[in-house]
Amino acid sequence: MKKIQQTCLLGFLALFLWGSNSIVAKEKVSNFRNGKESIIYGVKSLQLEKGLQSHVKRDLKSGGKRRFVAGLEQNHKTLKSGEKRRFVAGLEQAHVTRVVDGDTIVVDRGQGQEKVRLILVNTPETVHPNKPVEYYGKEASDFTKAQLTDKEIYLEKDVSDRDRYGRLLRYVWLDRPENKEDLEKKCFNAILLKEGYAQLSTFPPDVKYEHEFLTYQRQAREAEKGLWSTKKESSKTEDRISNAEAEEGSGYGLAYEQANGRIIANKRSMIYHTANDQGYQKVKAKNAVYFTSEEAARQAGFRPAKR
Repeated sequence: MKKIQQTCLLGFLALFLWGSNSIVAKEKVSNFRNGKESIIYGVKSLQLEKGLQSHVKRDLKSGGKRRFVAGLEQNHKTLKSGEKRRFVAGLEQAHVTRVVDGDTIVVDRGQGQEKVRLILVNTPETVHPNKPVEYYGKEASDFTKAQLTDKEIYLEKDVSDRDRYGRLLRYVWLDRPENKEDLEKKCFNAILLKEGYAQLSTFPPDVKYEHEFLTYQRQAREAEKGLWSTKKESSKTEDRISNAEAEEGSGYGLAYEQANGRIIANKRSMIYHTANDQGYQKVKAKNAVYFTSEEAARQAGFRPAKR
């Protein structure tokens, strides 16, 4: 009789637990058969589990935050909506001890003196051992010295840490940025482009602000600022012309006779010629400016002859 009652009881409990679809509860029935009175614990566990699931569903439907993945999702939403993190993360404070030229400085960030090459910009040369002083180079160098010498700045790394010469590759911030609009106001790399002291120079993978910087350069060119000015009578251009004539002799005759294979630019037409161009031997010496590279001629505002 006892066995029949026990069997009926087990059958009733099995039906009840089967209706609630609980694997945990079924496991507890098996335990009860082995003499373990833990079936009540199984039922309570099931109720708690169902209650928790219901709470989470209600919480999510009403806009609640998930406890374990909320951080990841919240960061993703912040980047999509405001994109503020890219303008405040990873800045390192440093002190400018010396300015080398328009796009290279020396800083102390607590690890001794280190050279920093500004990313995405290239100012005309003033201290290159194998190149002459280029057009608007002195102006760019003087501007950087006036703005950065003995100043506290903030350095931002892109992808690469250093170039092949061991210089740090960084964006230089005059102050901590708070939003995207601060890029053109507080990033010194951007300021060099906006004011016409530099040209855009891309070396992937360090191209974080490439599109914005291209816009700043276009604006400077359209406004004829700095090295984009159509007035090429700056002191440095005149110095180059005088130096070339003094070095090669008088300003009379044809320029190619004094060029020794160098590039000849015509300061009247603003066109430069290489030794293979048809017009190379036609430029008069008194109108000539000599360059060692096409890049230098272009940076000085001259354009290549049609070939």
